[in-house]
Amino acid sequence: METSPCDYFSRIYKRKTSSNESVDGRLYQKLIEYLDRLHLESDGFITDTKKVTTLFTIDVIASTSFGTDIDVYCSQESNINPLLKNGQKIFNVNPIRATLAFMLSKTFLRLLNIKTFFDPNAFQYFIDLLSEILSQRKKSVSRDDLVQLMIDSYVDEKDLSNNNYDHLVASSELHEKTEIHQDSSIKTKKKLTDNEIIAQCILFFTAGFETTSSTFLHLIYELSKNPTIQERLFYEVKQYTNDIKPMSNKYFEVINEIPYLEAVIKETLRMYPPVTSLSRRVTNPNGFKLNGIYLPKDSFIDISPYVVQRDPEYYPNPKNSIPIVSCRKTNIFLFRTLIFHLVMDHVIVLECDLHIKKLNCV
Repeated sequence: METSPCDYFSRIYKRKTSSNESVDGRLYQKLIEYLDRLHLESDGFITDTKKVTTLFTIDVIASTSFGTDIDVYCSQESNINPLLKNGQKIFNVNPIRATLAFMLSKTFLRLLNIKTFFDPNAFQYFIDLLSEILSQRKKSVSRDDLVQLMIDSYVDEKDLSNNNYDHLVASSELHEKTEIHQDSSIKTKKKLTDNEIIAQCILFFTAGFETTSSTFLHLIYELSKNPTIQERLFYEVKQYTNDIKPMSNKYFEVINEIPYLEAVIKETLRMYPPVTSLSRRVTNPNGFKLNGIYLPKDSFIDISPYVVQRDPEYYPNPKNSIPIVSCRKTNIFLFRTLIFHLVMDHVIVLECDLHIKKLNCV
């Protein structure tokens, strides 16, 4: 895509609200108020941590991706926002539907009217919601969010013809034709279609929602088990942000640069990878030889991050949380979080995901 995902999300997080407060500050203020309310309502402040991480993650994604403010912390069932309700419902996967979706061919799936293994009503809600958002954006002023990023982006047709997918972040098997046009430099450009934008936004939500909330939950769990790590992280954050106004743009910029904070998060991802399997494709025309086994072009290799990242050969005491800072630039550290370094450069969701995790930890 023409715009760097990391740069674009930096703009999103730095944008101001009407009260001259950063987006991060506004979202975290809502979270703090919710926790204060729970403290007043409960005896001893016992709460469902998973619920808290889920609500907050949905709030962040709704704001940064769809430019939508929702009341995720509403305690009344009848007033729960439809985005929150369907966001949770979409992951209530029917085991039979999921099995059929993976095992049957597209022809049989069409006959059974199975378009996705997600809840069909919740899935349709997001399609309708994003279609309406796209329609409004084309009529009104643009906003700094993921939807606008997709609308404004384009890629070179040359990258497509050369099988260079490094800059592509959306795909769709729907039948809408893609608009091709020429720019001033006589390079053929491919604009993302509405269907492609909708597909990428749904991917962003489904991939970013559960992975972020579950990692946030595991992070809290590991910090509670390791007071030494918790104290060091607390003092490092305090040292970096001591003279900076809390919840300001500068505050969140500095947080993103704290080495130990990033190490703690990536160590959590090593111990609890949110993705169970990664696939890599052989792109060399002559194939590739791996441990004496010849793999022809277009062969796929499945990798289990959980198994690799808990292998004692590479990680001494793999069951213990040991954040590493001194070797951040070494190959050991790059290998510690396999999932990030296999896909970080190519998927927008992980760019934003790491940013959210850092802020969640603080």
